[in-house]
Amino acid sequence: MQLIGLACWQEDRHVLADMGQQVSAFVQAAENYQRFMEQFHAGKRDEAALALEHLGDPGQDLLDTQAGLNLRAHCAFGLSQDCLIHDGNKIALAPRLADLMRLIANSPGVPVATLLARTPVEERKALLALLTQFCRQELLFISEPLSAVLSADTRQSEQHGSV
Repeated sequence: MQLIGLACWQEDRHVLADMGQQVSAFVQAAENYQRFMEQFHAGKRDEAALALEHLGDPGQDLLDTQAGLNLRAHCAFGLSQDCLIHDGNKIALAPRLADLMRLIANSPGVPVATLLARTPVEERKALLALLTQFCRQELLFISEPLSAVLSADTRQSEQHGSV
């Protein structure tokens, strides 16, 4: 490795130009960008309260099918590569599960019942258990179902005279 000493603009211009080209090539390389983004998102931590009203009852071990689901912040990065990056961990997803998580990411508040309806009957109980586990692990969070949000928006629009 050669040490570079910068002393005078006229003599150092070519060194600076070379360094700029190397930095530019490094920054523009797709694999370096991907690594940077993974590290960036891995360093983010989600801060949100656990939905104790849904998950704190020991008598209720599965989600309410009317609950809406949302992907936690910073989780969507990586879904195009069938993985989630959450609280410093990269979680590989099976293709069908990645498709389901993309659906949740693209349809915030999608009801659990809607997700179950898209699943073969024999797999629904396992999916419900998995979604519940993801909520407990805070990969997903529970919200009002999308239909309830849309109904509230419609009622509000009607009250203000616009539809």
